Amino acid sequence: HRGTAAFADAAGRTGTIDVRAAKRSFVASGAEAVFAVALRETVVRVVRRALADAGLAGTDDRVRFLALPRLGTGTLAEFFAPAVEDLGMPQLETLDLGRNTGHLGAGDSAANLAELHAGNRLGSGEVALLLSLGGGFSWSCIAVAAE
Repeated sequence: HRGTAAFADAAGRTGTIDVRAAKRSFVASGAEAVFAVALRETVVRVVRRALADAGLAGTDDRVRFLALPRLGTGTLAEFFAPAVEDLGMPQLETLDLGRNTGHLGAGDSAANLAELHAGNRLGSGEVALLLSLGGGFSWSCIAVAAE
């Protein structure tokens, strides 16, 4: 959702970027509804892929936590809560660990892992899923287990 401003003719010549205006343009375009569907589907896909790569089923009781990206509470409620419901994993506790830092970009998963570790949240053999959202709207999920 970059807005309607033209691309600059060279790097560094964009001037001031008004992120809020770009978001208003995005919402006005009607693309937000399409984005919401894509986000839900993609979150489910990357979480299921992380589980499959780890050799786990979504119903496995060892899968304890899903740490959300460090985004605003409104974004998490509007876009991520429906995706978590779509996962159909009632044993999963969803964690919003970003209230003190905000979005750290690629650092969200590392910060969430550090906080899980510092809080001794995972018991031996338990698994946490670390969900991330990055620039250009890329999604990832990492499954980590405690020894």
